[in-house]
Amino acid sequence: MKKLIFVLSMVALTACSDPPGWILWGHTYSTRDGRPSGDDWESYESFFKMTECKNQIQTEIATRARYWEETKKEKSKDVKITIQQEKESLKLTQVRLLANKQETSSVSVSRFYCMPLGVDPRPKDQSTWILWEKASASQGGKTVETTGWSVAEGYLTKTACEAASYSKSEFQREMDRDITEKQPDNPSKRTVQRYYSCLPVGVRP
Repeated sequence: MKKLIFVLSMVALTACSDPPGWILWGHTYSTRDGRPSGDDWESYESFFKMTECKNQIQTEIATRARYWEETKKEKSKDVKITIQQEKESLKLTQVRLLANKQETSSVSVSRFYCMPLGVDPRPKDQSTWILWEKASASQGGKTVETTGWSVAEGYLTKTACEAASYSKSEFQREMDRDITEKQPDNPSKRTVQRYYSCLPVGVRP
């Protein structure tokens, strides 16, 4: 009888240590030239046991690695892609050689977690963050129009807001380079400079 009670106790303990219901989460953090450019969380399918969820992590990593291996074949010689697989993460590095012989480097690390049902691993700041934007237009080297600060988007974390600010600034710089290359000697060309600021809700720039 004592042996039966002991066995039942062990079964109960095992059941408590591995509660049914797990969700696979993925977190991808990206940088470009050392600056944050992305901070994304994604939930995948749910599983009854943790072992099933852990097995899916390896499947997810292998699938992504195969995708990037195929992408490497399609990229130009000016882009070098490096793939590093670890136990529960995948690191992707892309180095692009520009026309002026400078390099840009983007790195993204995807990590996967098995979390009990109802647990949200995404970090939360105490306040929501707002990305503010203003623009200044110039023509012929003179400022011709300026707009005040306006709300662009809202984010749950400061990191996500700053990543969006950096991405928008980089996009603007690329647009300016295209205009300069297409109209190198046009003194009357019109350009727009945009400015961004991340602030907590209730604080204005």
